Amino acid sequence: MHRGTFERDARLLMTITVEKLRRAEQEEEQKKPISDAAVRLLRRHIQATAGRVIGSDQSRYCLRSQIWSTSVMLNPPSLWLTINPCDLHDPIAQVFTGENINLDNFVSTLGPTKDVRAKNIALDAYAAAKFFHFMISTILRTLFGVTVTTYQVHSETGVFGQLSAYFGVVESQGQGSLHLHMLLWLKNAPCYEEMECRLTYPEFREDVQKFIKNNIRAYLLGFESSDSIKDIPNEVEVAYSRPPNLEAADYNEQIQVLEKRITRAKQLHTCEFCRCLVPSKTGALKCKRRAPFPRSQDDYISENGDWGMKRLHEYMNAWSPAISINARCNNDIKLLTNSKATSNLSYYITSYQTKKQGRNFNMSAVMAKGFAYHTQTTSYLDDLRNRQRLLIFRLVNTINREQELAAPMVMSYLMGWGDTYCSHHYANIYWSLFSKHLGDVFPQFHLTRERGVTSGKDGSKSEKEIDLCLEKAKSDVETQTSDTDDVVILEVDDNG
Repeated sequence: MHRGTFERDARLLMTITVEKLRRAEQEEEQKKPISDAAVRLLRRHIQATAGRVIGSDQSRYCLRSQIWSTSVMLNPPSLWLTINPCDLHDPIAQVFTGENINLDNFVSTLGPTKDVRAKNIALDAYAAAKFFHFMISTILRTLFGVTVTTYQVHSETGVFGQLSAYFGVVESQGQGSLHLHMLLWLKNAPCYEEMECRLTYPEFREDVQKFIKNNIRAYLLGFESSDSIKDIPNEVEVAYSRPPNLEAADYNEQIQVLEKRITRAKQLHTCEFCRCLVPSKTGALKCKRRAPFPRSQDDYISENGDWGMKRLHEYMNAWSPAISINARCNNDIKLLTNSKATSNLSYYITSYQTKKQGRNFNMSAVMAKGFAYHTQTTSYLDDLRNRQRLLIFRLVNTINREQELAAPMVMSYLMGWGDTYCSHHYANIYWSLFSKHLGDVFPQFHLTRERGVTSGKDGSKSEKEIDLCLEKAKSDVETQTSDTDDVVILEVDDNG
């Protein structure tokens, strides 16, 4: 509101009436764009303000710049991972709810029963949230080999090799349980140009195939068809167990049996209406998970970056063996080769990872209710700026009251666990400050705000001098952040 353009915006916001918001409500119900310019402007201001409200959709959009800035610093991500811990049946979750379970000498038949376990989790949102964050933190530390301190990122060799960074976003499902979408950056992974070159070498493709075979699976013996899978018992409560003992003589045989039991119960996809089947543009139902999945007789990767794992049954989701065996939960994993074939996939995954949460209210209708209250209680304010400031404040709080958050997610915010897992710290650098810094260092140049380019006094532009300016600014920024391993974000404001 301290911007010079807000005075103009405030006068346009003064033209809003309850009738205009009711019209916008009808347009939103019909999934049409808002026609009134003043209402559109009000929504933009509210979205900008709500970006500072924890858990809001707008705050999740801000995470995208952090993910993209990590890709700028460390090359594009290498792996996409989804982890869905099973809070209903995992004995660790029941210990957090207060159940007396001996995990050192675990016997699944001693109880509590399936119904009691579900009731315990439903009544104790704190235990559900604590279990989720305990599992994710343990996976990051033990399976991925990454330990994050205040100023450093310590990375050891994990199940995927050595990681240079990770970024995960927590999301709640319809039943309220939490799951995680995460991007992983492998250390020393090739950049886009280098990957395009290396994929032409058979030796490199063989190494990638070995990586896929060890870490990304969609087939085990017995998963050839729907008929063969029916012969394998479906153990719904398979998570109510503990991983095999590493010191057991038959450890390898035990994990093979456990992996088959878990993948049979957790990784077989079944298309159901209102869960994954959604109507297409033509009116036909299609699976939003893109099932049936493509089948393949072997793990493969081509020169153009197309890849796949061995899959004989078209409804088997991919999984990471290490996560399935140790966490005993549903998970998904994809390889991002950073080639032309997966560049669009990386952008889609970034957008999907930070997508807004589902909601069942009409935003324009909520705004109309809050606006009606505002017009009745602001007659004592004569200053235009203060009236509009109060309007935005009230509407943001009105919308925030209608925001739907699962109880475990609320507990995550209250306990300070948050809704993100990231290995690095981030700092915002706005374009206006960046251009001012360039002007202070190089007074002979000025930045034209209209085009966002560097020009000389006579209007000429020297590419070499521009590069020198940018290198100088980058050097200064790196000097300030080198001790904290921060990743710098460049955000462009409304003026370019």
